[in-house]
Amino acid sequence: MDMVTRSLTAAEVELINAGQLVGVATSTTAPAAPSSRLNGPVTLEFPVEHEGRSYTAIDVSNPAMGVVEEVQEAAATMEPLKLSFLMISRFAEVPPEVVRKLRRSDYERVLESISPLSETPASGGQPASSGPGLNSPAGAPTSPTQPTS
Repeated sequence: MDMVTRSLTAAEVELINAGQLVGVATSTTAPAAPSSRLNGPVTLEFPVEHEGRSYTAIDVSNPAMGVVEEVQEAAATMEPLKLSFLMISRFAEVPPEVVRKLRRSDYERVLESISPLSETPASGGQPASSGPGLNSPAGAPTSPTQPTS
């Protein structure tokens, strides 16, 4: 019989602790499986309701390179704010409407959580785009701008 080693999910640990999950061999010496998540979920100060679901946190993943490619291609033609909506939606795997419903403070914290994703291996650690919105949380204005003339 082959043995598969992996880290237990938080839900599995809770079930084991509650005595509801049996027959699982656990060991504290097994290395942790690599995570596809970055920084952990961002708990929303203002939960979002969408299509009967309540979003209380946005959990940004370490996206597949195809998703990174999609965002880089969009960066050439998209406005920075719309690009940041696309990034959050695709990286966190939530509907775009959820991102649009975020309050500004929650949006900025989620955007900050994806800033490590702005560097790609193909760019040698450089930002994935020179346009705002892909490099840093500065992608969207943080305060209203006043005319300079």
